[in-house]
Amino acid sequence: MWQLFEDLVGEILREALRTKHECTVVHVDRHPGFKSLDYVVTNSRRKEEWTVGIQCKRYIGSALPKYRLGEYGSWSRGTSAAQLYDKGNELHEKFPRKKFVLMAFNAFRNNTHQEQRFRKLESSWNCVMVFDKSIDSTTPYTYKIALPELDRIVKWC
Repeated sequence: MWQLFEDLVGEILREALRTKHECTVVHVDRHPGFKSLDYVVTNSRRKEEWTVGIQCKRYIGSALPKYRLGEYGSWSRGTSAAQLYDKGNELHEKFPRKKFVLMAFNAFRNNTHQEQRFRKLESSWNCVMVFDKSIDSTTPYTYKIALPELDRIVKWC
């Protein structure tokens, strides 16, 4: 199921960029040199190789505090807001003139501390997109999908 979400993100990006013929969405997951990225958007009119990097996550679990990250497994750490904050900063240090987007299907925000950790992600990523904007989770498999940030990403490309 996880691969379906990643493929969906790629298709959404390709559809959003279909009128920009100079832009190409490239899947770079597990490719050396692109650690922490799943897709990059290349632009043939610019001298740089790529302009926007995309990281996909199933969800953003903001319940893990930064000082306890070492106590959890790599999968839990990889989806925590504290770890994703550091990842965003690392990407900006490694590629200073690029834009980075964090795309997640869901985000857990149960209390004010978790909400603050989640909101802090916006300072280390150029854009944070959460696909499922549903607040009521009592009805299974019903999602309120909203992607207003997509236009901003297209402009960057």
